Amino acid sequence: MAQKKGIIFGVVAAVVVLIAVVAVVGLTIVNNRAETEMTRNVDETLRAAGMAETVTYDSIDVQSGRGTVRIEGLRMEDPSQPTRIRADSVSLRIPPTEALALVRNPESAEISNAKLTVSGMEMDVPETAMALSMNTANMEISGRLSQELAGGNPMVLLQQLDAIDFSADGIAFEPGPAMLAQLQMQGGATWLADEDNRRIEEINLASTISPEQIEITNLDFTAPFLTASGSSSIGINQMMQPIPEAMDYRVEEIAPELRQQFTMVASMMGMTVPAEGPFSFTYRLDETGNPEFTIE
Repeated sequence: MAQKKGIIFGVVAAVVVLIAVVAVVGLTIVNNRAETEMTRNVDETLRAAGMAETVTYDSIDVQSGRGTVRIEGLRMEDPSQPTRIRADSVSLRIPPTEALALVRNPESAEISNAKLTVSGMEMDVPETAMALSMNTANMEISGRLSQELAGGNPMVLLQQLDAIDFSADGIAFEPGPAMLAQLQMQGGATWLADEDNRRIEEINLASTISPEQIEITNLDFTAPFLTASGSSSIGINQMMQPIPEAMDYRVEEIAPELRQQFTMVASMMGMTVPAEGPFSFTYRLDETGNPEFTIE
């Protein structure tokens, strides 16, 4: 089960990272005064970074009064890398007054809220024949978004970001022959043989962020093989390492094979998973720092 969950949530995590990368590009795009100037600057930036052949697009539309930028036909493909990404459209929206401040003084300007929407995204890895597609994805970030975030310093991220909300729907995953062969060796090919188990209908995540803790206030996951929701908290220690502190999740529906494997894992910890129907899973760190699990 750990292998399967790793594949599913690894793909989801990859989508979030890819959207975040596009968001950085979008923030750079906003920092221009006119559409023609914007296009010229974007092209020059891509050439200077050696990415003119890697990142291409069909058009850019700017609605400065609304604080929005929309890129049509975005393509990211590097012959030296195994991953190709395409999106029908990518749009970024920030408060109009803050967009104006960003244009006037990008070095000191701060954005309080940015919303990124990606439509019709496809990702494939030719070397493994693995592919991923998604209808829409939205990511909204709140806090103090400034040039300091460009360095990717984890402490700066925790200090300046207040909340991240993410949602996506219509996600389809197609494993390649190599991955299927590996899963078959581990007893997982049967589970992925059903095409329903290769799609996720919807994911919704809401979180709050502080230097000491990341709170996932809500996570809803809906797919043919699993329907679950809940919340969790992750502490951040002085070494900037994440420490799971609490989890509360309710499983409404789960595929028989996944239930069986979850039951096997739970039995190793002295717990019993109901043979049928919904169940709840909780996790806590006790006063001595030892984990406590319950299933009911």
